[in-house]
Amino acid sequence: MTMKLTLTGFGLAAAFALLSGCSTQTERKVSYYQFDIVAEDKVVTTPASKPQLIIEHVDMYSGLNEPGMVQRLDSYRARAATWHQWAILPSDMLESATANLLSQQLPDWLVLIEKDGDIPQSESAEKASYAVRIFVERFNGGLNGDAEVVGSWSLYDADQQLVIKNTFNKSVALEQDGYVGLTQALQSAWVDVNEDIARYLLNKQ
Repeated sequence: MTMKLTLTGFGLAAAFALLSGCSTQTERKVSYYQFDIVAEDKVVTTPASKPQLIIEHVDMYSGLNEPGMVQRLDSYRARAATWHQWAILPSDMLESATANLLSQQLPDWLVLIEKDGDIPQSESAEKASYAVRIFVERFNGGLNGDAEVVGSWSLYDADQQLVIKNTFNKSVALEQDGYVGLTQALQSAWVDVNEDIARYLLNKQ
């Protein structure tokens, strides 16, 4: 009798373990994504003659600045993914990417992010600086197997006078399906936006 109860108990335990294993195997996990844009390994100095660019902010509509990656469904609707999310809030990721990209594209400039708190306060530095503000209206998968990045960037001089406001509408085809392909295409579109900013500043010198 004792042996029978023991075997029965063992059988129930084994069945529970098997069911638990199946549950674990079928449980979905969130996948996280981010741009592959990192800062270069270099020392930044601040000579008075070096022009300075301050990234004041990258703003975007609240529905886009969420963890879930956004895909347009039609002309009027979009949906944020539940299982595919940004590792960093999009506005923070784009701000960091902008600083890194412009530092590479403008090697003779000092590029800083305002909220980092390392803005030079000297009068000469203030006179040499420009500030850029970026607003993003679309940052999502499109309807035609592409990534969409739409918005505007505005450049201000040291006196906070508007120098130029430029709108952008970038569409980059996905080279591979899925959210990795969407991440790559969005990154490519963002590189294009920053190349436009750098090209304007270089032509202005």
